[in-house]
Amino acid sequence: MNLFTLTRGSVVFAAAFIAVVFVSTAMLVGCAGNKIENDVKILPAGTMLIDYYRKERAADDSGYFELVLYTTENSDTLRLSVYSKKDKDKDESLTEYLVPYEAAESCYKLIEKHHLNRWNKNENAVSEDGVLTVCKYCSDGEYVRVSNEQMPENGAEILDSIANIMLSYAKEEFIVEIQDIEIKE
Repeated sequence: MNLFTLTRGSVVFAAAFIAVVFVSTAMLVGCAGNKIENDVKILPAGTMLIDYYRKERAADDSGYFELVLYTTENSDTLRLSVYSKKDKDKDESLTEYLVPYEAAESCYKLIEKHHLNRWNKNENAVSEDGVLTVCKYCSDGEYVRVSNEQMPENGAEILDSIANIMLSYAKEEFIVEIQDIEIKE
């Protein structure tokens, strides 16, 4: 064994070590996986975990309703943002709540139970007219988007159940602030 063999071996080891560190860091910076109880503690504040959006399809100026769970600086607490806009209003309403991270855990249990990750591949999917309902959530470092445009028979009920879980935490005791945001066109 000579100096060249040792150096080459060290370079290979160093490159492998750097690759492992890089991949691990990239995964940590991404969104939470389904095991939220472990991952949420290491995510940057403001990372979106779950987003539920509902809009009537009657007209472009119809209102909408959206619930979003975000991480915060406190690993035991999430921010629930409730956005809404009424028909033809120019202003969007925002109410924010600080909620326990069990809110996301409950949503993820429902997401896993009903295999939302498989909805977009379902060949026997149905769609719902008149309303657009979307659920976007973090899973294994990526965001998965499902909607009532391609879902199983009971998909609308499942999506609404996710919203109801989040809404169950929208209580005055958790409220942070109420503010109106003007949307600039």
